[in-house]
Amino acid sequence: MQNATDAELIKAVERYRTEHGLSQQAIAGRIGCNQGHLSKVLAGKVRLSRFLRPRLASLAADRPTMPGPSGPTAAEVLDALDKSQDFRDMVQAALRIVHKNA
Repeated sequence: MQNATDAELIKAVERYRTEHGLSQQAIAGRIGCNQGHLSKVLAGKVRLSRFLRPRLASLAADRPTMPGPSGPTAAEVLDALDKSQDFRDMVQAALRIVHKNA
């Protein structure tokens, strides 16, 4: 079961998603999880993890969730992630390699 803070955060994320015309897949790509898991989180079927909570909070506050530089480069990458499944797949594969070797 979600606490009030989680429920409010989930409502804010859904509001952000609708206002920006984004799919759950696009949101999931931005926060580093898969769409199926995000769907369960948003539906309250699974608990909001310590990993996802700050990422969703950044997203709901309309701040970039990508670590590192902000500005045009980060915005271009986020835009490309929204527009290209191939790019999204490539980035996710690269991240799996990085995390595996970390």
